Amino acid sequence: MARGKAAWGIEVGEYAVKAIRLERQGEVLAVSDFAEFKHKKPLSTPDIDRDEVIRLTLGQLASQKSLENDMVVMSVSGGLPRFAKLPPADKKAIPKLIEFEAQQQIPFPIDEVEWDAKLFESEDSPEVEVGIFAVKKADIDHQLALWSEHGLVPKEVTLGPVAVFNAVFFDRVMGQNHQPFVVLDIGTKSSDLIVVNGNTCWIRTFPIGGSDFTEAIAEAFKLPYAKAERLKQESATSKYAKQIMQAMRPVFGDLLEDVQKSIRFYENQHRGVRIETVLGVGSTFKIPGLRKFLGQQLGLNVARFDEFRNLQVEGRVASDFASHGVSMATAYGLALQGLEGAEIDVNLAPAEILREQAWSSKNKWFVAAAGIALFASGLLFLPALQAQGSMKAATVAGKAEVDRTVSLAERHKKEISRISSEASIGFKAANYEQLLEDREVWPHLVHDVMNAVAAAGPQPELMSSDLREIRSVDLKDRRMILLEDLQGFYASDGTDRTIDVEMIVAFSHGDTRSFLNDTVGEYINGLAAAGERAGVPYVVVTDSFSANPDDLVSVTHDGTGKSYASAMGERKKDSERSAGSGRSGSGRSGAMGGGAMGAGGMNAGGGGPGKKRGAAGVFNPNSGMGMGSTGGATVGSTESRGGGFGGSSARATGNTFDRSKSNRDRDSSQSQFKIDVDAPIPGEPQLFSKGDVFQVGRVTFTVKILPETPAASGG
Repeated sequence: MARGKAAWGIEVGEYAVKAIRLERQGEVLAVSDFAEFKHKKPLSTPDIDRDEVIRLTLGQLASQKSLENDMVVMSVSGGLPRFAKLPPADKKAIPKLIEFEAQQQIPFPIDEVEWDAKLFESEDSPEVEVGIFAVKKADIDHQLALWSEHGLVPKEVTLGPVAVFNAVFFDRVMGQNHQPFVVLDIGTKSSDLIVVNGNTCWIRTFPIGGSDFTEAIAEAFKLPYAKAERLKQESATSKYAKQIMQAMRPVFGDLLEDVQKSIRFYENQHRGVRIETVLGVGSTFKIPGLRKFLGQQLGLNVARFDEFRNLQVEGRVASDFASHGVSMATAYGLALQGLEGAEIDVNLAPAEILREQAWSSKNKWFVAAAGIALFASGLLFLPALQAQGSMKAATVAGKAEVDRTVSLAERHKKEISRISSEASIGFKAANYEQLLEDREVWPHLVHDVMNAVAAAGPQPELMSSDLREIRSVDLKDRRMILLEDLQGFYASDGTDRTIDVEMIVAFSHGDTRSFLNDTVGEYINGLAAAGERAGVPYVVVTDSFSANPDDLVSVTHDGTGKSYASAMGERKKDSERSAGSGRSGSGRSGAMGGGAMGAGGMNAGGGGPGKKRGAAGVFNPNSGMGMGSTGGATVGSTESRGGGFGGSSARATGNTFDRSKSNRDRDSSQSQFKIDVDAPIPGEPQLFSKGDVFQVGRVTFTVKILPETPAASGG
């Protein structure tokens, strides 16, 4: 099959769709483009509609990358790699032997699978091995139908582990003398162990993958799958990495056992071969400690395949590509196959698709041949037609111009109708654009809030992950403030635009009346006194800080974590709050919000304003674990589900606090925190023990957004 100078390799993985475009530049292969689009949820998430999630992600790829004019090679999941040694035979008899082995090795009727084979021969050995690669027709037909919905009809299809072998062989082995080594590709649902021995390979797949690590975390910490997946992804920087690693340890053991068995089996089958190196592939290898654990237990050198030596990466993609390398091996090998650079060039695309593509590529030649014949025939009538053509030329040209003008007018008319329609249903386009406004505000605002909470000056013992050290500090003496939720509400008086910032905090210090004023309040008031600060796009409004002492609620820990809820009651009247902030009658125009945060990491979201008066809703995309603002332990979690926090009349109902009838131009539905859903992580150091009493309060202040200067807004 004729191939061009560029090819896309596309892997539809369980966690993301990964694509890489390789371009042949003389003797060099260059990465000219790449992409990694994460699925809305991992495909291993229980009860998920896999096909719909894949459709959405492929839609992103197809809409953002131009794939039409390049060779496309994709990997298919659910494949069966099999290997066998052929008996000595004449070369003419080998095809029959391979077909016989395929029927023996593939555990399905041969007419129900698509299969291809690769012979492995060596000058050093008289033995001939064959690799047989197959996939059920029903599986590949389903995947091809799904891909084709976005115009993705690959000319070649192969198995993921074959593509990984091709990438590693091209990048590390080709033309060199290498000791046999193992490539371990830990996927989301399964792992592929690939032995690279010169130009031959051996593959074994076992059902342990990244989702098993996620499920181990979910089970140990009693978390929903999605939260456990996020915790796994953040484990490298988490303060509680040790507890997370402990939860994953049984999966490490199972993985280790399968790797050891596979290596021993290969070494026994290939006498004289000794494996000394493991090359890790896949984003699961980003889990801290995994390489070290495998290396120590296996007694082998374990490295990561995240730097490609035989690819040129330059220009705009160079800076981003390095961080994605470890998850791009499959896409790398697929693109290589599209450029005829693959050592194992097997193609599992159904025969009918290949025939259609072959005829499609020939159609243009048939059309060209017919055109030439028609042109030759037309020459016979040329003299007679010339006179008639010259008479009609002006008329035809004029009519064509009129038709183009009418067509353009119709398109403009439709565009005006579309724009008018969108404007009439809520200014969608304008609202989308406004999401980008003030994006420079939130990093500074979150930074100020974190410093304000840290102003409590926690004792060193509270910075420890040791439960005994934390509890050595008396509950009422602890200078620790936990930030449980952060929100901001836009307002405008026609001249100035402001944000009313609201922090939900928890603390156990005995001085309940002045503790917040003396810590958070002192810091915020200091910012107000400082006025404008270099690089900060707002100023804190003088005298806007309030600790809202009437909103303070006492909570008694019940020992289960269910009593730990950061929800406050509604304010009695919206006008009271407006008057308190000095802007009576100013309409709320949207909100931003975020989950609980701690020093060293945050789980907060920010959003742009919706300037239309009365636009409702709290934008609170990410809620997470409540962490000590200066490195303290996690004790609970919150999630805002709409409505927003209120003010002066908190109402205790058992172990949770309800809030109803939010009156900030937002919805009026009741919203309640459900700590049994967003539970604290068991096994982490707990600041509060059963019977401990702590306070949950609401702290507010206002910032005024400064007008942009040309220097600040340029570009």
